[in-house]
Amino acid sequence: MENKHLLNFPFKINEGQLKKLLDWSLDFNFVEFKGAYFQQHKGIPMGSNSSVTVSNITVSLELKNMFCTQKEIVFNCRFIDDIFLIIDVTEMIDINDYILNVLKHPFLKVTAIFCRY
Repeated sequence: MENKHLLNFPFKINEGQLKKLLDWSLDFNFVEFKGAYFQQHKGIPMGSNSSVTVSNITVSLELKNMFCTQKEIVFNCRFIDDIFLIIDVTEMIDINDYILNVLKHPFLKVTAIFCRY
């Protein structure tokens, strides 16, 4: 855990215990739908205590890796599922092509609203 120094738990817990708690909360999920119960086998259940946190951590790391190689992105910030980018397009032909092809990710969907100044 490279960022262990950033954690501040209100109780003592070691890495193994934290992993066990995450495994339990992410692996044993049941959903009731129209009176029937189903076990969710994959993914983070929406509405669970950990879903937003795990999603934010995952997306943050994915976007960091995605943006760090793009010299055209001169500024980026994110709030939950919205991203604000400033892209230097002085040497680019088509910003739509850039968004659709360069900022492509296997499990993140990127859509754009353009403001040109």
